Amino acid sequence: MGAPHYRKSDLNKAQIICFFKLYHPKLEFSYEINNNFLTFVKCLHVRDSDLCLKEQDMNWIILIIAGLFEVGYTYSLGKVKETTGNAVYAWYGVFALCLAISMILLIKSVQGLPLGTAYAIWTGIGAVGTVIIGILVFKDPVSFWRLFFIATLIGSILGLKFVTGH
Repeated sequence: MGAPHYRKSDLNKAQIICFFKLYHPKLEFSYEINNNFLTFVKCLHVRDSDLCLKEQDMNWIILIIAGLFEVGYTYSLGKVKETTGNAVYAWYGVFALCLAISMILLIKSVQGLPLGTAYAIWTGIGAVGTVIIGILVFKDPVSFWRLFFIATLIGSILGLKFVTGH
């Protein structure tokens, strides 16, 4: 799900761009004025090229990362099940940390995305990731129908991303 990248030179051709330096010399905050709308653009200098992401693209990236942390906390639940002794408490700690990070990132992403779409995609990433981790790590059973419905879930996640106006 590659987020669209906009080179600074491309934006200068079509829109009025103003860049403001942040505290780190390699990072810039910017905004563009297009048809009287103000859209924030975040830019990161990568060596010699300037790659910019629209703020709504950043929300999608944050949402994907939140979904991956959801997979992290379900993975830690599986590890708790097969661990004994004090290691159980470490996996509980990993669970709590991944849960907190996932929720914080979900909250951040829904500030710029529709709640229903973001939540559905977040749970979908978590569900698909958990099934894959279950199969690969925890030796969960694999069947044609299980894989078929996971594939339809992935298709639904991608469909929601593409039909959302953000």
